[in-house]
Amino acid sequence: MGINSHILVDVMPADAKHKQDDVPCFEITDYQSINAENYRQRAESIAAAVKNNEIDCLVFAHWIARTLPFDLLLARLLGIRVYLYIQSSFTLFFF
Repeated sequence: MGINSHILVDVMPADAKHKQDDVPCFEITDYQSINAENYRQRAESIAAAVKNNEIDCLVFAHWIARTLPFDLLLARLLGIRVYLYIQSSFTLFFF
């Protein structure tokens, strides 16, 4: 029993320094370009990544994104767990 990680990103970084050879990285529809008329596009890209890669848990780092409530509902509909990774300037205070 182990952990298989996948990275879902809104915008693929130009440099691949973050990318590990053994950790697949998938680009989903950018949350900043989403509105009520086109959220379905983001939902479908997340659902496809979850289903095609047997993802059972999502760690959501964009906790201030306006798509958060809808992404949480989508994860619930897909039957996966969600953890919110919340950081602010105070979480990095001692670094």
